[in-house]
Amino acid sequence: MERKTVQETIDKIRSDKNIYTTSSQKDEVSVMRAMLNDDTYHIDLYNNKGCDRLYNMALETKDMISKVVSSQCNISLDQAKRMVDGYEFDNEDAKTMINASKNFVTTYLKTGRKLAFDATRDTEIALSQKHVPEHTVFHPVKINHSDGSSETVIRETKVGAYEQVKAYSKCPTWRRNAEKNGEDAESYKPYPESYDGVDYYSQFRKSSDYDSDGRKIVMEFRK
Repeated sequence: MERKTVQETIDKIRSDKNIYTTSSQKDEVSVMRAMLNDDTYHIDLYNNKGCDRLYNMALETKDMISKVVSSQCNISLDQAKRMVDGYEFDNEDAKTMINASKNFVTTYLKTGRKLAFDATRDTEIALSQKHVPEHTVFHPVKINHSDGSSETVIRETKVGAYEQVKAYSKCPTWRRNAEKNGEDAESYKPYPESYDGVDYYSQFRKSSDYDSDGRKIVMEFRK
């Protein structure tokens, strides 16, 4: 199977006219697999002032696996990284990550805490869960009689108890702060002057496993 980048995968899915009315497990797997394998794709994460750091799922996932391999095989971390570097995640790997992600969300919400997602340039989202007790819903029903007449009666439907998840979404704080300071949010550059397309807190390495001339830089996130 030809490897697709994250952006290519997103563009293909968005070409479907029914994307806003249907869900698709196949598309979920496609996006997750692309994110796990495409080490050129990163997400800009924002704080109140602007872009604070980058998130690269492919690199961070391989970094985690490398630590496991290093620990369990009693080899150096560099050796483990070289072993893991060439691994390509398949659909089953993608499904595992999707299941872990989804079930973390549903499990964490049981604590009663609000779950805030990392803010991006255009989104600031959070989820919370609320218990809805058993209750009765009343609704009008129109009844047509054989003599041509009709009447509206009120009927009741019992609804069992359930957990309701509420989504919160607002204009990102960094954008509101920029506008408050008189900045044009669309042209506002929240990065520091030294920002050159990668996380300025990161260290970098050139990998012989990539372009032979070393043009491709691989980011290693360091805390």
